[in-house]
Parts: sequence; structure tokens; C-alpha cells
Amino acid sequence: MPHDHSGHGHGHSHGTEQQQEVAKPNVTLITDKPNLAVSERASSEIKNIMTAEKAEGAGLRLGVEPGGCAGYQYALSFATSAEADEVVTESNGVKVFVAKRDLPMLQGVVIDFVETAMGAGFNIKNPNAKSTCGCGNTFDA
Repeated sequence: MPHDHSGHGHGHSHGTEQQQEVAKPNVTLITDKPNLAVSERASSEIKNIMTAEKAEGAGLRLGVEPGGCAGYQYALSFATSAEADEVVTESNGVKVFVAKRDLPMLQGVVIDFVETAMGAGFNIKNPNAKSTCGCGNTFDA
């Protein structure tokens, strides 16, 4: 009989600890600032584009839309202020606006700028993507 009790107590204690570990990140995802970064190279390129388009002081709006060859595609645009449902973070001097609903799919994202033989452009590295398309602009979460 004591064996059953200690076994149950251990299982319950372990389950409680595990539940707490899972609950904390979920709260963080929704209430805290997004955990994403803009590389120095991308930051420099974004600032150059903002200057060319006379959008100095603006920020980058990063969103997720259904579509593309892998299920979702990224949407990048300039914005001067956050919408009511957005959170704001800053990386390498660039403000980034993200809709709260997109946060779970965008936590840990790194926005980079790359030049290849195929051309130059922004590259989004997303640790949440289960699969990506060859173009790098679409993903499945």
C-alpha cells in the first residue's frame, strides 16, 4: 500500500512541475514583447528603404497571412504606429509591430537581409516553422 501512495505522489508532483513549465511560456507569448530580432544588415537595409521612401521614424510591421506554397506567408510593411491589437519591440534600432494573434508563430524570428545569385531580399528565419518553401517566404506552422 505505501508503495502505491509514494508512486502516486511522485507522479502527481512531477506532473504539476511539468504543467507549470508549460503554462509560463504560454503566458509570456501573449503578454510580453515579442522575442524577435532584426539583423544589423537587415536594419541597415530597412533604414535605407525608409529614407528612400521618406518614411523615417516608421517601423516595420511583420505579419502572417494564409497563403503561399507552404500554408502561410510573411507580410512586411512600414507603419508609423501600432494598431490596438499589436505589440511593439525594437531590434538594432528598428521598431517592429506584430499582431498579438501572430505572436505564437513569430516568437524567435530573425529578420535578415541576404544577397545571393538569385537576387537580394529579406530572409525570415523562423524556428516555429515545421517546413518552409524553397523561396523562403512561406512556411507551415
